Amino acid sequence: MLEHYERHDEISKILEDYAYNESFPPNPNAHVYLYRHLKKTGAPEKKLRRVLKVLHDLVPSHELMPEYFTLLLQSEKEEDLRRR
Repeated sequence: MLEHYERHDEISKILEDYAYNESFPPNPNAHVYLYRHLKKTGAPEKKLRRVLKVLHDLVPSHELMPEYFTLLLQSEKEEDLRRR
């Protein structure tokens, strides 16, 4: 419903709370939903990398990992490349 009314800030807030709230157990799907929403709304690559890094820590074999590595390779920071 929030998406229908284009309330992207509220969607981001809900998904970030779901993904990063320490009172919930780690849930890879929360990071997938957050990543897909951020990508759809044109979030900066740095934010996309941050979400995918957490997903990588939870599920290194997730189907989104090729996207994560592509973002790392596109990054101009050597530090990001060492994270692979």
